[in-house]
Formats: sequence, C-alpha cells, structure tokens
Amino acid sequence: MSRRAGRRTVNHIRAGVLALLLAGVAATPADAAGTGKLPPPPSPNFVNCSSSQIAFLKDAWWEAYRYAHQADKLMDHIAASPAAERAELWNRDFGSGLVPSPRRYFGPYTAKRLEYVHGAVDKARRRFVYEGTAGFKGINRLRCRTYCADDPSAFHFPTQEIATCPKFWKRATNGFNSVEARRAEAAHTLVHEIFHWLSVGGKYVVDYHTDGAGPHPNRKYYGIDNVTYLAEKAPDWAIRNNDTYAYFTQSVKQAPQPAYAGVFADKEGAGTGALYSDLTLNGLLAKAKEFAGMQYLADVETYMRGGERRYAALWRIGPGTVPMVVGSRQQFLADFTARKGGANLIDVEVFRQGGQLTYLGVYRLKQPGQVGDAGLLVDLTWEGLAARQKEFAANAYLADFETYLDGGQRRWLGVWQVGPGSGALLAHTNADTWAQLKAQQDATQQLIDFERYQTEDGRTMQVGVWRAGAQGRQRSQDRRWDDFVGLWKSLNPVRTLIDIEEFSTLPAQVVR
Repeated sequence: MSRRAGRRTVNHIRAGVLALLLAGVAATPADAAGTGKLPPPPSPNFVNCSSSQIAFLKDAWWEAYRYAHQADKLMDHIAASPAAERAELWNRDFGSGLVPSPRRYFGPYTAKRLEYVHGAVDKARRRFVYEGTAGFKGINRLRCRTYCADDPSAFHFPTQEIATCPKFWKRATNGFNSVEARRAEAAHTLVHEIFHWLSVGGKYVVDYHTDGAGPHPNRKYYGIDNVTYLAEKAPDWAIRNNDTYAYFTQSVKQAPQPAYAGVFADKEGAGTGALYSDLTLNGLLAKAKEFAGMQYLADVETYMRGGERRYAALWRIGPGTVPMVVGSRQQFLADFTARKGGANLIDVEVFRQGGQLTYLGVYRLKQPGQVGDAGLLVDLTWEGLAARQKEFAANAYLADFETYLDGGQRRWLGVWQVGPGSGALLAHTNADTWAQLKAQQDATQQLIDFERYQTEDGRTMQVGVWRAGAQGRQRSQDRRWDDFVGLWKSLNPVRTLIDIEEFSTLPAQVVR
C-alpha cells in the first residue's frame, strides 16, 4: 500500500470518530461568535481532511480571520490618529491580562514599532483574502496530517500551506472544553502559523530569537509569559515573534473569560465562608473589613478583565483577619519581617503591574497556642524549592507557593508554616499523569495548593503541594464562575474549599 493510500485509509477510519466529536463545533454557526457584517474569507483547499475536519477548519479559519481583521482595524486607527495621540492609544487598556493593548505585547510605543506591527498585521489579514504580494497571495492549502515530527500542533510549510497535526485535532475534539474554547484555540494556532514567512522591511516574523552572547536566552518564545517577557525586555524581538501576534490578535477580538478550579478538604467546623469574584481592590478590602471577626480572608486570586485588575477571594470561618499587603518586593519583604511575630502569611500572589513584579500577601493573626514564625523564601529555582522543602520537613511544611518569570527565568516563592506534615511536591505537563499522581497521594495526603503556568513551548505545567496526615479530596475541573459556585454550594455540607485557582482559558499551543 502506498503512503498516500495508507493515509486515506487512516483518515477514513478516523472520520466517524472525528465527525462525532467535531459536530458540536461545526454545527455552531460561525456568526454565533459575533461576526457583524464581515464576510468569511475565501476557503483554502483542504488536503487529506475528512468532511468533519473540513467543517471545523472552515469555522476556525473564519475565526482566525476575525482576529487578524479586528487587529488590523485597531492598528489602522492608531496609525491614522494624530501623532501626539498614538502613544496613548498604543498604551490604552495596558495591564497584565489578555487585554487588547499593543503595549502589553510589543513593548513601549515608538513610531518604528507601530510601523512594523501595523505592516505585519495588515499583511497577515491580506493573506486570508488573497491580497498578498506577487508570489504569495495567501494560504492555498490546509492539510490534515496523521503524523508530525516533534509533535507540534501545526506548522507552516511550504510558504502557502499550513499543516494541522494530531495534537491540533486532539484539542479540537476535547469534549471537556466548550465549543467556543476549541474554536478559539484552533484559530490561535492558525494565526500563529499565518505569520510565518511574513516580513516587513526585510525582517521576518519568527519563533526562534537569538543575539549570540545574550543577554536574552536564545530560544523559541512561546506562551503568554514569554510573550510579555519580550515586550518588557526585548521589544525589538517582540514585534517579530509569532506567538506575540497570535495572543495580540485574539485579545483584540475577544479576551477569554477566566475559569476557576478549587481544592476541597474534609469539612471543618460549622458554617461556610464567603466566596466572591470580580472584586476591585477597594471592593476586596471592603469585604474583608465587613467579614472581620467572623471570617478571615484565606485565599486570593487576581486576573485582568476588560483591562482592569480584578480579584476572586475566599473566606473561611474564624477570627484573625489582618489587612492585606500589596506592593513591590521590597515593601512585601519589609512587611513580612514586621508582621511575622504576630501573624502568619497564608497566601501570596505575584503578578505584573505596569511591567513591574507586584506582591500581594494575605495574613491571619496567630491563634492561641501557636509557636514559631512562618518562613518565606523568594527567587528560588524549582530545584531550590524542592531542596528547601526537604530541608525544612522535620519542623515545617510548605503551605503556599507562587511561580513567576523574572528576567526571563522561571522563579518560585515558598511560604512555610511551623508544624508536621510535609508532603509531596509534584509537577507535570500531562493532565492525565498529574491526576494519577494526585490519586496516589490521596490516601494519606491532602492537596493544599495548586498552580498552573505555561511552559516555554506552550504546554500547561500543573504543580501541587500536599500535606500529610489527612485524606485527599476533590480538585474540581475548570468551570465558569456560575458553575463553580454551584459546585461549591453542593459540596458545602461535607467539604471545605481551601484553595481557589483562576486560569484564564488561554490557548496553550505547541507550534513551530
């Protein structure tokens, strides 16, 4: 059997399964995502794709075109505005979420950066509608492959063809994600690929960046953390980075909504603490003051919505609320030193505000009978965090951790509490494997803190720390807020929510 015939056979076998899994996506009218009067782009030719794959690709292709079209309109508007207003428009809505601000993705405004980004986005939009330059009018073919070396989601080769790979289709058929999320994830990948082989002024948009001796690492820059690192540290690379354009164009079209997951333990005491989302900082402080004496603030998550920083917060029954700390690293460390004799640091958030690392600390007054002070270490490597956990195990347990990028390097912050019960500290990028690891701990250890982040190659790293001495309970799947609150209420009689995690539904792509 020839390779081509074999490929047809594999596609034929897969067609029934794919048709079923893709039906919900393809059956959703493309206009449901909000197209207005924008007509769909011309359809490329589909190679080795089943009918269900073709239907899905047409819908994702249209969505990708919307991303490029809306971003091009934004850049047209900035470029056509008076010169004195362009910097303000470039910076508008700048924050640390997936916000539609060129400043967030491409660095501080300069006329040259605007010119390059404007030209690149315009060229990408034209490739969807065959208005490209001579010799490259647009993408002619979308190919469905059953094997791709190195397992990317997709790749762009030759210059007028994008190939989709098994990883692309695994995500497209993931029934745990909504129709809209699957379409958005696929569109993100297609936009990333369409910026390949694209140059402005002779300088190409690429994945891999190098400056020889440094100071920036020579590698591919995938994922939102690396995108924003380039914007802050190497903006001349940012304007030529494929994944930067994928995130930017998607944010202009529609920023994904946050999704929530929670860690639950056996019910403790009577009653249930409060749970809120979408609070402003002033709103969070007001709620903490309102509940003081009856409930203490136990966990905070922060994220961006509509260009504004928002907070989700969890309270637990009991006294001990202490005002939060929000500020620079220097302020945060000084406050910790001043407070640790009378209060325990129980939760930390690290995020970027205006390009600078910002720290949020949640404290609770020490309760009667407590001895010793909480420990805090910052700027650890992963190996350093694990080593310190092992070193302190006889006297303290790792109770909370945060991870962040600083100078392009992955760093960790750890908070230790005095007492027994040091448990597992585990990380993995495969969700099924991580679930198996959790199940192995659940007989004797309780998951107490859980985080996720995107790796350099776009995978989602899942990290958890456990405390020995109690049986582990649920960690919920990602849910929209209303669904998450519904689950929380249903579990209240037998479970206590001890950790809440927000993870915006950003597409995690592995592309080249």
